[in-house]
Order: sequence, then structure tokens, then C-alpha cells
Amino acid sequence: MTVLHSIPSLVWFISFAVLGIPLIVDDVFKLDEALVEMTWFLTLIPTLLLSYYGGLHLSIVTLIFVAVFHSLFEVVEIFIEQNPLYISIFLTSIFLQVLIGLTVGVLSSKVKEKESHLERLNKELEKLSSIDELTGVYNRRGFLMLSRQAIISSPVSSCLYLDLDGFKQVNDKYGHETGDELLKNVARLIKSCVQEEDVVGRLGGDEYVVFLKDGDENRAVQVASQIKNAFSEAIIINNETCTVTPSIGIAGSPADGKSIEELLLNSDSAMYRAKKQGKNGYSIYTEPGLYTV
Repeated sequence: MTVLHSIPSLVWFISFAVLGIPLIVDDVFKLDEALVEMTWFLTLIPTLLLSYYGGLHLSIVTLIFVAVFHSLFEVVEIFIEQNPLYISIFLTSIFLQVLIGLTVGVLSSKVKEKESHLERLNKELEKLSSIDELTGVYNRRGFLMLSRQAIISSPVSSCLYLDLDGFKQVNDKYGHETGDELLKNVARLIKSCVQEEDVVGRLGGDEYVVFLKDGDENRAVQVASQIKNAFSEAIIINNETCTVTPSIGIAGSPADGKSIEELLLNSDSAMYRAKKQGKNGYSIYTEPGLYTV
């Protein structure tokens, strides 16, 4: 039923209008029966149009309808004419209509399958281009794209900019493999502290960002505190204890910026302030030179 609703009204109008052409040609122009029979091939037009939108199944349904419609008309003509040649022409016409219609239906179904497959591939490529390959959260491109959309519908929102304290030491001591696993763990940890509609991203290195949709300053502080507390538990990777802590900067919209770019700039500034104040904490952006912790 959904497929039928997706078919444009003009296609339905053309399909039904074409069915009347053979009748008009026969009654008005009084052409030779063979020529009239040729006009029935015009009824393949509804099959072509509807099979494009509905594939093989709708093509078969249309063919059955057209064949029955054609047959009812021809039964009356055959009964009146009693002409064996006319019967042969009619049967040949029906056979060719069904053969061509089914062929078109199959080809149309294959085309629609290819289109659907291509659409799925495009969506997967779009998703892959927006996801950080290492951690599975959004990369810069994906984070900016989703945050720009979300900030339009969120009159009050917040951005958290997080940098790991001590990550370089872990990476240097235990190697990049351990460092990569640590980054994955941190991404999962951050996601566990936010809601599903919030956006978590990794800008690169050990820098993460969180966009809190419909999140005011109180919620931003709450989330920052949850993240900070989550890091208090030891992170064990390859039997090694990896000690890192978060420095988090907070900026809120619309007070600290009406675009995600402004929020990132100001939350980044607040994050550096948190580092200067001893790390392992958060700082709320207010205005240059005036910060709260």
C-alpha cells in the first residue's frame, strides 16, 4: 500500500487514460482490426510506468488487469465477428503484451534493487566519513555536522571540550597500541555519562568534545562531574594501569556563542584554564579573564 501511495497522481491518470485509447480507435476511427489490435500495445505504457515504481509485483498485477480488460473487450468482438484470423491476432497480442510486460517488470525490479543497494552504500559511506575509525565516536566532520543541526532546534545547549592529562606519558611508556586502547576506553566512558541524543566526538589525539542538546549550565556541570568521577577508577589495559585525568572546558549557548564553532572556541579556552588550575577538573567559560571552576 505504501508503494501505491508513492506513485504520482499523473502516472495513475496516464495509465487509466491509455486504457481507453483502443476503445476510442475502434469505435471512432473504424480502423482495420489488425491495426486496432496494434493499439492495444499502448496498454504496455501503464505496465512500464507502474513497474518502475512498484517493480515486478506491481507489473504482474497491472498485466493481469490489462489482460482481463483486453480480453473482456475482445470476447465481445470475437463473438460478433466469428473470425479465426481475428482470434489469432488477439491471442498473439495478449502473449506479446505479457512477455514484454514481464520482461520490463523484471528489468525494473533489478534497477530498483541496484538503486536501493547504491543508496545503502552511499549512506554507509556518509556514516564512515563521519565516524572516528579508532574510537567509533564522531570525528570532527561528523560532530560539527550533527551539532550544527542540533543547535538550531536547541534554544539552550552546552559544549564540553575535554583533554586528557597524562595521556602522552602513558603512550610513551606503554606504546601506541596501549594508547589506542586507552582512547577507545575513554570514548566509551564519556558516552556512558551522556544521553543518547547528545553528540560525542573526537577531534584528534586525546581531545574529545560533547554537545549536550537541551543542556543548560547545570546539566553541563553535572555531566562534567560524572566524567571526572568516572576517571577516578583505574583503567587497566594489557595488565597495565593507565592513569589519566580529564581537563574539561564548558561553554553554553546562546550566552557563549550561537554557533558550534563559537562554542568549541570558548570551551577550548575554558579547558586550558582548567589545566592551569591544576588539571583533573572543569572550568566554565564566562568571558575573557573571568572563569569559574
